[in-house]
Amino acid sequence: MGLKENDFVTRLQITSNGGDVFGGMAIGNIVHQHKLDVEVHDYCFSSCANYIATAANKVIVKNNGLIGWHGGSLQPIFSSFDIPIYTKFILTLSGKDWEQEHQQYLKKWHQQEADFFQKVGVDQMITVIGLMPGFKERRDARLFSYDVQTLKLLGLRIEFEDRQLEAQAGGERFVQIFHIEQDTLATLRSNLNDALRETNAFAD
Repeated sequence: MGLKENDFVTRLQITSNGGDVFGGMAIGNIVHQHKLDVEVHDYCFSSCANYIATAANKVIVKNNGLIGWHGGSLQPIFSSFDIPIYTKFILTLSGKDWEQEHQQYLKKWHQQEADFFQKVGVDQMITVIGLMPGFKERRDARLFSYDVQTLKLLGLRIEFEDRQLEAQAGGERFVQIFHIEQDTLATLRSNLNDALRETNAFAD
């Protein structure tokens, strides 16, 4: 059934393991513009967590649902972000300098992501805390997330229908949940700002 003239969309139901970062931000901009709630069914990972959940008026994670991060445009500060071999091959065949193309991609991503998080009012650091020193060494799951208190301190408006999970029923542990106090977040934010000033990862 199609929408009628006076019908209003107020909620986006989603299950996603991520995808293109710019596509994710485009969807997130729509979610933010229309003040949509986002309802997570099953899972919301990677670009979904980065740009759709963070843009929501409110996130509702359904029973047995998972939400998790594994990096963002700030990732090159803390770990390698290599261009795939097949992409290097295609760029080389087309006569392009793959290193220059990769650097331009990272710069574009970094600029658009910084603008995005400023607009939606969520701390951009949410995408990379699990990659930072002191957390990366403690990681024993593929993705990372945060408890509700920490998520709210980072600016996310979120609630879980049931208890927050690190794995779906009967499945492997997929998401590691961190609890971080406000003063620790302030220290991490200061360290990140220092690293941004020192790094040349996003230089021209």
